Amino acid sequence: MSLITIDENKCKKDGICGEECPACIIRQDPDSKSPVISSEHEEACIMCGHCVAVCPHGALEHVCSPLVDSPEIQKDLVLNLEQVEQFLRSRRSIRLFKPDPVEKEKIIQLIEVARYAPTGHNAEAVEWLVFNSKNKVDKIKAMIADWMKQIVDEKHPLAEILGFAERLELLAQGRDIVMRGAPTLIVARGGEGALTAEQDVDIALSYLELAAMPLGLGTCWAGIITVATMLSPQVKEEMNLGDGYYYPMMVGYPKFSYKRQPKRKEPEITFI
Repeated sequence: MSLITIDENKCKKDGICGEECPACIIRQDPDSKSPVISSEHEEACIMCGHCVAVCPHGALEHVCSPLVDSPEIQKDLVLNLEQVEQFLRSRRSIRLFKPDPVEKEKIIQLIEVARYAPTGHNAEAVEWLVFNSKNKVDKIKAMIADWMKQIVDEKHPLAEILGFAERLELLAQGRDIVMRGAPTLIVARGGEGALTAEQDVDIALSYLELAAMPLGLGTCWAGIITVATMLSPQVKEEMNLGDGYYYPMMVGYPKFSYKRQPKRKEPEITFI
């Protein structure tokens, strides 16, 4: 079975799909002039769906991108630059969350959107771990607090750099400086053998945090938790992270809403 199917009634033989193909494996049949992928080239296909996306006539289907699962881009939903700029500038790292649990359906929605993030060689190898149980999240927080106390007692240089003594004082006062009150922790991790696992994970989490905003959710990249998993085998094992690259993100409902878009430093730009 060929990877692509052509509707001869719609195909205009314009060669756009072949020209667009990143792997350069789509050719035009010498007789029908229809696009084809020869059997010897099929293994080189990266299953990206570019050929389906670029055809202006809806004449081409790919095994991995059937038309029924490839909706047309709706022009009335395309954002202009002003809308994009406000949307991106409105993103904040949330460090105070409400205790309200995040609905499982919303978590699935977030990951459904994040799976469309680009991955190296279209590997689509990002995997997701979701800690949405209060008991589990509380156990992770307690283990990280114990680890912080341990490296403070050991006078580990990192403890001073990250101000763990002060953070432990806040914890003692009832301030959650590990999860910031977030009820959910989502970890993205690179799939086995992924050549660009680090980049894939970071881009996928960027997609996820942007998708969270329209759902009323907030996020924060969990740096302290990441460091803890790197230096504490017990925390890493408890979170079942395994080998390879991963990064956790806190997710929940923000305690406060934001009204303005703070200024950032001017970019340094060099044209070569």
